[in-house]
This record gives sequence, structure tokens and C-alpha cells, in this order.
Amino acid sequence: MLDGASLIETGDTGFLREVFSASNKSSWVYFPPFLCTYSLPPARSVYALETNGFSVIIQYISRGGEDRIDLIIPPLPLSDCALEWLGEFVLYLSRCRNQSQLRILWVDDEDKNVLSEKFGNSIEFQVKDSEYLYDPSLNWNMKGQKFRDFRKRVHRVQRLNPVFKEMSIGDVGSAYTLMREWRKLQGRKNGFLLDWGYTRLALETFHQFSQKDLSVWNIEIEGNLKAFAMAGPINMTTACFFIAKSDPRIIGLSEYLRWRVCGEMRSYDLVNDAGDLGIAGLKQHKMKLRPVGFNTVYRAVMAVG
Repeated sequence: MLDGASLIETGDTGFLREVFSASNKSSWVYFPPFLCTYSLPPARSVYALETNGFSVIIQYISRGGEDRIDLIIPPLPLSDCALEWLGEFVLYLSRCRNQSQLRILWVDDEDKNVLSEKFGNSIEFQVKDSEYLYDPSLNWNMKGQKFRDFRKRVHRVQRLNPVFKEMSIGDVGSAYTLMREWRKLQGRKNGFLLDWGYTRLALETFHQFSQKDLSVWNIEIEGNLKAFAMAGPINMTTACFFIAKSDPRIIGLSEYLRWRVCGEMRSYDLVNDAGDLGIAGLKQHKMKLRPVGFNTVYRAVMAVG
């Protein structure tokens, strides 16, 4: 059933963008550069398959004795034909790979309803995260009492005369150094370090993406790179805050970085800043930007039935 699947690479950004745009998706996972950098063969490989008028994004895991296949997202579009394929795929995994369940790692509300109606008790859902949605213009302007703490942090960093600029290939080495220091300070076992692999690959390959798909900036203080960020469009109205890393020893720098990126994203109605992974400190930080809404995403598990 997987004949014709091909490994996703940076050159597939345009294809992914067209597929996602056709279904008007807005969850964080539907940012094409993420899927291109999330694939880290051989331990985690991400494939795309086009069949019978729909597209499938597949994850193959092979590490630590684990060998399994899952879907990153439901098939697009989630047509009757795609739903039939999904039921057959679960049977295929059970009979041919001795895999009793299929996980779908990111499912939005719309697809959750369709999958529930089709598969009933054969599919279970659990909330994966609630993604923070900001109005970038509101964040850029920082007006009103509700932005008081956020403003104070931004103004504190402004006094350090930071230089916010587009990242060049020559900045990558300094960005790696910042990542290593950040990892050492935050601790390797923390949940918010799960982006380590795709952040490294994004730094290695960002120059291969078109600027219309991925923008990359860094902040220098006294000539030293102290923060960097990546963002770009999910669809015509929603942007993705893809990656943000800053020196945690500089109070307010993380807020300043997000403020500057929101300023760059003001042509969009919303910026999706992903979830908080259930980490209290990360939640507190993101709430300072006063989200205008949340986008709930789920993980689904399908069993033979």
C-alpha cells in the first residue's frame, strides 16, 4: 500500500503548500518547512504518498528496537476514498507488519469529527495540545494594561541596543553555539527540547527554502548572536511561529524576539505559536503575548475493528 511513497525533502515545500492550502488547514503541523525538517533518517523518516486523488504523510520510526509506521496527519483531502484507504491501511499494518494500531499524530477538530463518524469505537482521541493564536498587530503595538508585563520586558531589552536582522549562512555557526548553550542551561531531559533535531536541520537547510516559505532572523547584542527565530505562512491568513531560541540569561530577550517576529508577520491575521507541552513556565511565557484564541489538536489511535 506504500508503493510510490517518497522521502520528503526541502524541494517538496511547494507540493506540501498546495496540498495544505487546498484543504485550508491552519494547525501548526501544516507548516511545510516543519515537515521537511522533521524527517531525520534513518531514525525518523517522513514520506509523502499521492494515491487516488488524496495525499498521505507517513512517519517511519526505526530506533531503539522500535519499528513502526504512523501517519503525521490524516489524509488530505479526507474524502470517502481516503477514509476507505485508511481502514484498509490499518488492516495492512496488522496483517503484514504485525502492528496492531495506527497512530495519527496531529488531528484538528474538523478531521476529528469526520474520523469519529466513520470509525466510531475503532478510533480513540486524546488532546495533544492547545496551540496559541496571536494577533500579530496587537502584539506589535503592545497597547493597554494587558500588555504591561510584556512591554516592560521588551523595553528592558531595547536598552541593550539589540540588532534584529535576517540570518545569513555566516551566522549559522554562532546559532549552533547558542543552541548548545541553551541546551546546557535548560537541561536535556526537558520536554521543550523535543525540537532539537529539526531545529538543527532547519539551521543547516534554511537557505534552501524560498523566503516566501521561510523567514529567518537573529538578534545580536554587542556583536554576539543571542537569539534567532524562524517563521512563515501556513495559509493566506495564518502564519507559523516555527522556531524561537534565545539566551535565557538575558531577561526579556525571548519576549523581545517574539515581539519583533510579530512585527514582521503583521500582514497575517493570526500567528500560530504551537502549544506549551503542558510546561507551566512555557505557558506563563506564551500567555504574556495575550493569545486571541487557541487551536486544539489531538492524537488519534486506530485499532483493527
